[in-house]
Amino acid sequence: MIHETRKLPAIYLKPGELYIDDQPGIVTTVLGSCVSVTLYSPRNRTAAICHGMMPRWAETERDKGPHKERFKYVDYAIRYMMKVFRSFGLKPREIEVKLFGGANLFSSADDGGPRVPVGRQNVITALEVMEEEGLVLARQDVGGMQGRKLHFYLHTGEVFVKKLEASEQFDIIML
Repeated sequence: MIHETRKLPAIYLKPGELYIDDQPGIVTTVLGSCVSVTLYSPRNRTAAICHGMMPRWAETERDKGPHKERFKYVDYAIRYMMKVFRSFGLKPREIEVKLFGGANLFSSADDGGPRVPVGRQNVITALEVMEEEGLVLARQDVGGMQGRKLHFYLHTGEVFVKKLEASEQFDIIML
C-alpha cells in the first residue's frame, strides 16, 4: 500500500487508553505484557485501537456507568469498541481484527502452583471476547519475551510492528 506523503496526525496511545476515529492518522503505542486489539472497517474507514493492561473487569455496584478507567481491561475495551462499531451499523464480519502484545517480560516467584503470566492472560481474554463478539482474527503477533512498538494507520487498518530489543525496553525500578 502506498501512503500519502502529507503529514498524518500522530496519536500516542498510553496504557489503559482507547482510540476510535474515521479520519486519517497514525496511532503509536508500546506494549509489553499489555495487548492491543485493532479494529478496522474498510467499508466506512473507521478504526479503533485499545491498550489493555489487565484481562478482566469485574463490575461492582459502585462501579455502575461508563468511565475511562475501564479501558485498561482487555474485555471491557473490546466490548466497548464493538458497541461503537455496531452503532455505526457495522457487523462483525465487516471488521478486520488484529491482536498484538502479551509478552512475558516479568519473571515471577512461583508459589508452587501453576501460574499464567499476565501477558498470556491478556491474550486468552482477548481471543475469548473476540469469539463472543463474533469477530474473526485476521492477524496476530503475540507472546514471546519481547515488547513491541506498534504504528496503526487509522485510514488503512495497516499495523507496523517493531520487536523491541532488551536495550530498548523499559527497566522497572522500584524506589
